[in-house]
Amino acid sequence: MTDPSIDQDIGPVSAIAKRDRSERDAAACRALRPVAPARELTCRISPNRGPLAILFHRLGLSLALVLAGVFGLPQLQAGQSGERVPKVEIVRNAPALGSTVDHVHVVNVRRPGPESDMLLITLRVDRGYHINANPATSDNLIATSVAFSGVAPEKMAYPPPSRFKTRFADDVLDVYEGTVVITATFSAGTLNRVHGLSLTVTAQACTEDVCLLPDDIPARAAW
Repeated sequence: MTDPSIDQDIGPVSAIAKRDRSERDAAACRALRPVAPARELTCRISPNRGPLAILFHRLGLSLALVLAGVFGLPQLQAGQSGERVPKVEIVRNAPALGSTVDHVHVVNVRRPGPESDMLLITLRVDRGYHINANPATSDNLIATSVAFSGVAPEKMAYPPPSRFKTRFADDVLDVYEGTVVITATFSAGTLNRVHGLSLTVTAQACTEDVCLLPDDIPARAAW
């Protein structure tokens, strides 16, 4: 094994003794390499350094530490080389926002009356969030929509949007906030022939800074 003292300068050691130690450790390293896997064996033989080289090395490290303090360069710890260290930007993690389904809720699905051919789907969007209107302002935004399983409505009526300016878009967006009521109208007698309908609300929740991935939110109406 490599003598742990070979990389330290602890007192005067003759050049001959250093050379002998380096040759011995190099031979030991060559003897071990065929046996141990490369990832488990690391041999590092320090070159012989005379007194002047040691002095210049220490002066260079001291100068680097002084310059780092004066000019705001990355600080060097004892034992590190004087090579320039790339500046790493630290990004602080924002609190977890969850997903769209955590902030958009189907709170009610009902018929206005026992003979009505309409269903009113009421959504609640959490404070500080909005969802895209239908139609959405642009093609790359997911419009809020409702789809039914088994029976298709004749008409879907989405409420008028609010106008909202986010930090991630140059244009003002059409959105829904707070309580949103969507109306589905079916052909006459359709709802009297069934005892309930399953539906899915597709929405994409956003804040003024970021949009979450869209979600399909299942719900069911029974009467």
